Amino acid sequence: MNIELHRVTADQKSVLNHLLELYCYDFSEYLNTDVDEKGLFNYKYLDQYWQEDGRHAFFIIVDGKIAGFVMVNKDLKIAKEGYCIAEFFLLKKYRNKGIGSKAAYLAFNQFKGSWEVSVITINKPATQFWLKAIDQYTNGKFQSISKMYNKREKLFLTFNA
Repeated sequence: MNIELHRVTADQKSVLNHLLELYCYDFSEYLNTDVDEKGLFNYKYLDQYWQEDGRHAFFIIVDGKIAGFVMVNKDLKIAKEGYCIAEFFLLKKYRNKGIGSKAAYLAFNQFKGSWEVSVITINKPATQFWLKAIDQYTNGKFQSISKMYNKREKLFLTFNA
């Protein structure tokens, strides 16, 4: 199985936007969000990925097919500098096969230095995924901080790539 990250171009922004709708749908059970009158969640930060430095969007490609995306930025909440995973999504058929971990490692390796990954703790599958992936990537050399953020308990994982 060949897993790659391909930078999302401005011409592909609408494809990413469609995938973001699926991502927001998955998250709606944890964030208690609703769609608008057109039936859309409307991810509000999409355009910023082509307007601001330090924001990077990638498709996760598996054997030539779009399988999801990873969005990286510098909007850190705990760490003083470095990168964070802003959004991370895999279509369901690609989950629980090691693809997500490999895609995360590709992102970490692309941006060497300090990293921060945060997850809402009520999202148990994501919490388990990130704890395992980062533990394996760092050989257990990461910090874990649990704290309230925007009225939700979040787990912040910090490490070096």
